[in-house]
Amino acid sequence: MKKLFTLISFVLLFVAVANAQLSYTLTTTTYSSSTTTNTTFITYAFSNNCTISNNNTKAYGAGTNGIKYSTSVPYTITFPATINIDSVNFTGYDNYAGKKSYFLDVNGTTGSAWNDSTQYFLAAKIGTTAVISSVTFKYPTALTTSTFAFTPAGNQMVVAIKVYYSTSTGIENITADLNKPTNVYTIDGRRIKTNVFRSLATEQLQNGVYIIDHKKVVINKR
Repeated sequence: MKKLFTLISFVLLFVAVANAQLSYTLTTTTYSSSTTTNTTFITYAFSNNCTISNNNTKAYGAGTNGIKYSTSVPYTITFPATINIDSVNFTGYDNYAGKKSYFLDVNGTTGSAWNDSTQYFLAAKIGTTAVISSVTFKYPTALTTSTFAFTPAGNQMVVAIKVYYSTSTGIENITADLNKPTNVYTIDGRRIKTNVFRSLATEQLQNGVYIIDHKKVVINKR
């Protein structure tokens, strides 16, 4: 009887909210550590289980409200799991005066689509004063991927990156998968349960919003 109640409770906790938007923030406040492999491959780790890596020995550096990314160096963001990206926002500035920084490559798209003759650039400093601007790459059709790559151009840029993604929440094949293992994350990306049965994933959780199987789960125990 208790197991049946648990299964029913688990199903009822899936609130049918389509296209729930979530985000990963990658900046100095979520940065946690760096590792180096083979002296050239450097990975920045973040508290939300995302990473950013490059193969050009570019170590982590902090600017004003953002991380430094070197010109002409490809960077790859890796997410904890495959997600459906709606848009990616870069907010920050060119780290030098007199010249804008822009994007040579955005997840495989190169050329004039992202260069500084369009809106896709970050403003240069005025003297030593940073001029904050913002660039958003919007995907009308969600980009389904576990990674996102970009290559700065012009000058070094200092940016905070925010990746917006959507999930479709609802009761979808739940009863067939209740005994499969899953992880449970808080809404800001912290993993709090690892490899638990789906039927038990919500046990002992406090009221709030969680991510289970890439879906937004609202718990409201009354």
